Amino acid sequence: MKLGQISAKTTFEEQKFIFFNQDFPLEITNSKIIGFISNQSNSINESYISSIGLVIAEFLKQNNLKKILINNSDNNFGIAFGLIFYNILAHNSEIKVEIFDESWGYSQKLAHHYFINNDFDFFINIEVNLTDKNSSLAILSFFKKNLTFLSADDEKLINKAEKCPFLSQNSQIKKPKKFRINWNDIIEFQKSINLDLQKLEKFYQFYEPESTFLTNFLKRNFDLKTAKFLPIRKNAPIENIMKKISDNSIIWKKITTSAKFKTNVVFWLKQNKILAGFRKNFNFNIIKEKDLQLLFLDYLRKNWQNGRHFLISKQSDSYIFEFVQKNFNAKIKSFCEYTENPETEIIKIQSQEQQEIVIIMEKSFYFIPKSAEKSTVFGLSSHFSVLWYIKVFDFYLKNNQNILEIIQTIKTEINYVFHHKFKLKIDPVKLDNIINLLISEKDGEFKPQGFKIKNFSNDKNVINLKVNLKKKDFYTLTYFKPKKQLTLSTNFLAKNHTEKQAVFLENSLIDKIRLVNKDSILTKTNQKKNIIKFSCFITTIIVILIILFYNFYNSSFSDGSTTRIFEKFYEFFFKPRKNRLVFLGVFGHFLLWNISTTFQLRQIFKNQGIKTKFRHLFIGTFIALFMQFSTPFSFGGEISYYWYLQRKQYPLKNISATLTYNALLHQVFNLLIAIIFLPVGFVFYPELFVFDSWEKIAFFTWLITNIILNVFVLLIIIIISLWKKLQYSLIKMLVWLLNLNFFKKMRTKKELNTVFNF
Repeated sequence: MKLGQISAKTTFEEQKFIFFNQDFPLEITNSKIIGFISNQSNSINESYISSIGLVIAEFLKQNNLKKILINNSDNNFGIAFGLIFYNILAHNSEIKVEIFDESWGYSQKLAHHYFINNDFDFFINIEVNLTDKNSSLAILSFFKKNLTFLSADDEKLINKAEKCPFLSQNSQIKKPKKFRINWNDIIEFQKSINLDLQKLEKFYQFYEPESTFLTNFLKRNFDLKTAKFLPIRKNAPIENIMKKISDNSIIWKKITTSAKFKTNVVFWLKQNKILAGFRKNFNFNIIKEKDLQLLFLDYLRKNWQNGRHFLISKQSDSYIFEFVQKNFNAKIKSFCEYTENPETEIIKIQSQEQQEIVIIMEKSFYFIPKSAEKSTVFGLSSHFSVLWYIKVFDFYLKNNQNILEIIQTIKTEINYVFHHKFKLKIDPVKLDNIINLLISEKDGEFKPQGFKIKNFSNDKNVINLKVNLKKKDFYTLTYFKPKKQLTLSTNFLAKNHTEKQAVFLENSLIDKIRLVNKDSILTKTNQKKNIIKFSCFITTIIVILIILFYNFYNSSFSDGSTTRIFEKFYEFFFKPRKNRLVFLGVFGHFLLWNISTTFQLRQIFKNQGIKTKFRHLFIGTFIALFMQFSTPFSFGGEISYYWYLQRKQYPLKNISATLTYNALLHQVFNLLIAIIFLPVGFVFYPELFVFDSWEKIAFFTWLITNIILNVFVLLIIIIISLWKKLQYSLIKMLVWLLNLNFFKKMRTKKELNTVFNF
């Protein structure tokens, strides 16, 4: 079978389409070594760092590379590994080694900028992410002059070299020489884009957790009392949240609530990226990265028509390339983010002529101005770029232009793509099952029109699969072996879907992956857990029944006892023939009610296009009826339905619609019963309606009130169901109320609509 074809006859149970090699070697690929820090084999530790350091030292000697810059994370592992590299390389007196001053914090792109502007020959970057308590991911990067990637021959030579540990004496350990930086380059950048931080139209703040470079620049060069660009002071709540969670919306909420009340725009400098949010009606609207790119393109179209150079990543969307071609008479050059550093191409362009350059990456946007000093080449540091971001936002805000409307206008102008990324921890043994089930999907929306393994980086640590859908939609699955993390990236064209439809499709695909991840391999541990859960549930029911029987019969018979409960139960229900028939009739009615309700729910789901399994609905109905009769005011029934059906991966919006329709039928049924039997009561029980006591008056009042309430509830359900504008108004009101919550996640109204599947 060819890689891009799918056999319609083959099913997931019969055959697997793809098998993946889950091993990831600890070797250089695309100028990087990626691994976890531990004392086990195939891991990064002090012994491995010393052995690879010796290999790099020999490589530098053979290639006559004598000026080295080392940059490392400002945590214990990063500093320790940096010192090991330094002592091994500095052992050769002919090599000049410097360590980027970690007192500024950690910034790889900032180190890149000073590397290309200070005539270094070789760059070593050590990034250690302490995000997991049990395992820390380390990424070692190696670049030659001008941030050029190592060649395939270079990598092959280093990987095949024998690695021996470096044993040093205390007398050989040298105090590292630190590379000191100054403010000249960022001041020059500020002047080149003609930005005066004292005369901004609006007020701006930024939050930068990883470095203090920009904060110190402002403190040393500006009066913070009059400046309109200030840092957000770091505080314990934000720091603690960033260590414990990865949800951007929660972190954004803490950042924005820490900003000054007069702040109009907040920037979050996050791992070489810049995220932005602007204040509107007292709340901050967070602009998505892709939307931010559109805003910058609109700005350039209005203010940079004479631009001559664009560097566009091959990983960026095709509509970016089409927009630039249509609106600018400029040279466009593509590069691959996985195998090239854009700084290398910037150096080539500006070595010939000093020109302004725009760099567009998959999720980032950079503007490189002309330098007054021809020797300076501005890199892609977020510390520099955020100044240009301020210039763009100040242009729109001082002209009172609606930023969101501008972005929406650009979306209608281009063939916009709705993107979504979803990450999930996946065991390697489950990956084959997930991939093969998805590529054999029969659902019309997700039925593959072909698939292919694509690997931009030829990276042995990554498995990348692209699945093509109809009308040129597609999604990709990227599995990062060291982290055992699967990333789903969806791409739905705006010409095929509305944003709401794209969100629903994304959620449906996510549900499929979650379901496969949960059910693809049922281990003994899962079996044991399920057996324990089911046993606890059955035991609870039996205990409740025993308690009910005991209390009832012990209070009903004068000689009741524990040993005679079941005897009395038998005598009462089964000994007389009439009682046996009544008991069987009640049991049959209960069973028939369960079955009829199950078919009713199945039909309602079917009308919504949702496939169901009979056993799911039957078990859900049984649990709901049991909880309905076991809880006060019968509130447990609906909750049980929601709980059980969501666990079986039925969409929340469809469950809500089904139960609402079911409630409507119950209200109609109850109303009809009341209308039919009320006249019967007048005939057979006329004494109840002779109001000669307060009890009869209260009973009649309660009866009429219930009928009125029943009619009222029925009318509410019918009106809301038919009046769509009222539905949307109620939803918007709910979203507005949730959006006022300053203590939980901050999300846009569209995101809140998505969460609740409305």
